Amino acid sequence: MDEKLKQRLVGAAVLVILMVIFIPILVEDKGMLATDPASMKAPPWPEQKRPTVTPNTDGSPTKLPIPDLVKERSETAPPVVVKREERAKQKIAPSVKQKKGSSWVVQAGSFSSKKNTDQLVKKLIKKGLPAYYESVAVKGKKLYRVRIGRDLEKKVAEKYIKQLKRDFKLTGKLQSSP
Repeated sequence: MDEKLKQRLVGAAVLVILMVIFIPILVEDKGMLATDPASMKAPPWPEQKRPTVTPNTDGSPTKLPIPDLVKERSETAPPVVVKREERAKQKIAPSVKQKKGSSWVVQAGSFSSKKNTDQLVKKLIKKGLPAYYESVAVKGKKLYRVRIGRDLEKKVAEKYIKQLKRDFKLTGKLQSSP
């Protein structure tokens, strides 16, 4: 084939390909290319029903309604432990004065071992104490703080300290919780 004919065929093919790509973009409705924020809104979040929990004034743990699927489990299942992550910079200093609307918490212990933490939390829950743990980083090490309750009244938290001494021979720390 002649060299000029090859060049013309290649040039024609390139022009056809470019036209196939760019003509639809130029002819297309501008509504598709618009960057109008109103046309880019995400659908609203679905409504979620959450159970309302009010703390008991007598110091007993608050019980949540149990769905039917969970009721079928045996009573020997391990207790559910709530884990709260905190930063090391957020120190909770023990306070003697209670601010209006603040709550109190008792720190039962602090462990570097998750196994020891879980064992103590299970024992405390067995005795009816609303125990949980928080993992924190202190000087680069991960620690687990075992805590009891978030009570609005200081007297209830002091009862927990007495029960800790009596039942577990542990000295609890009374701390103000934000």
